[in-house]
Parts: sequence; structure tokens; C-alpha cells
Amino acid sequence: MDKTGVERLLLVVPKKYRNDLKAFCHEGTSGDLGVTKTKDIFSRHFFWPQCYKEIEDYVRSCDRCQRVGKPFDKKKAPMKIVPVIQEVFSKINVDACGPLPVTPSGKRYLLTAMCLSSKYPDAVPVEDITSVTVVDALRPFPSDSETKISLTAKLSWLSVGGAYEPPHETTCSNQT
Repeated sequence: MDKTGVERLLLVVPKKYRNDLKAFCHEGTSGDLGVTKTKDIFSRHFFWPQCYKEIEDYVRSCDRCQRVGKPFDKKKAPMKIVPVIQEVFSKINVDACGPLPVTPSGKRYLLTAMCLSSKYPDAVPVEDITSVTVVDALRPFPSDSETKISLTAKLSWLSVGGAYEPPHETTCSNQT
């Protein structure tokens, strides 16, 4: 009889098939199941002496489960206050990708930029990633009143608040 009081016939599995059966019950179609779910699937159809202990040992020694871990074992990153960006395009992230295969026009790198408030992305192919090239690539940034914005104003805008973040820094935005 099972937990609900229903009488069921269970198949007693010979030793030579037990490892294959444990793997079959544990490695479900939606990923590896934990101890409880594997036991539940197993107990509906099969039995042998000490089977539950063997299933626990099998699941706890599963290589994939050891690598991935349980979802609740991971420590969450602490919450931090993120400043609100008041104006669109007042803060952008710029990153360079490459070297890439050279285009017919001689471009080898891709300069990506993203506005942190509007999430507007842009990408500009460039020959190299020197500071002069980066400033030149960002110079024709879109504006609805281009005549009012002089080149000097754009260059001073580009130099305000610039900050270098090394790759893989947690303070960098991963959006660009």
C-alpha cells in the first residue's frame, strides 16, 4: 500500500538494472530531479531493499547536480540604491568590441553605446579604438537641433563625467 492507502503492485528490480533505473528516474526531461521527486517517481513503480537510501546516495553524488547546486544554496547579492537618472542621454555606457573580421570599408572594431535611462542602444563600426577615434565616432550623436549644439559643446559634453571601468567590474553596467 502507498501513502494514500491504495494497493499497488511494484516491480522488484534485479541488481544489474538498478543503476540504470536510478539514472532514468533522476534525469527527467526537465533536468535532474532532487531526492524527493526522484524517490516519488521511483516509489510509484519499483522497489528493492534499501532502495531509498541508494537513491539518496545516487542523487547526492550526481556530477551535474554537484556542479549546478541547489537554487537556494546560492547567496544573493545585497541590494543597493541605484541613483535615478534625471535626463535621457545624461549618462551613457560605451564599450568596444573586437577585433572583429575587417569589413570592406576597413572597420575592425564595434563601438557600442547605451543610454542608461532610456536603454537606447547604438553601435558604430570603427577602424581602431584609440581615444581620438572614439570621440570622433560619438561626435555625430543624434540631436533634433544640430545647429544649436556646437562641436565644442559636444566635445566638452563627452569629457564630462567620463570614467574608466576595467572589464568584469561589478560597478560597470553589463548592458553595453
